[in-house]
Amino acid sequence: MSRIEKIAFISSFWSLLKIKDQIVQFADSDLDVLISQIINKIKSSKADSNALLHVFHMPVFLN
Repeated sequence: MSRIEKIAFISSFWSLLKIKDQIVQFADSDLDVLISQIINKIKSSKADSNALLHVFHMPVFLN
């Protein structure tokens, strides 16, 4: 997944995160951690089925 794709993915779930900094300035490894956190939060929260569909049908290939 390219850097731009990672940022777009994280941005689409911005409400799940509490980040004050600009994610554009984050290192790739930090973006990977954020993506993992988003996926784990969505897996543990069965409340939003649309979010689950979005995550599980979007190809996420972390470098």
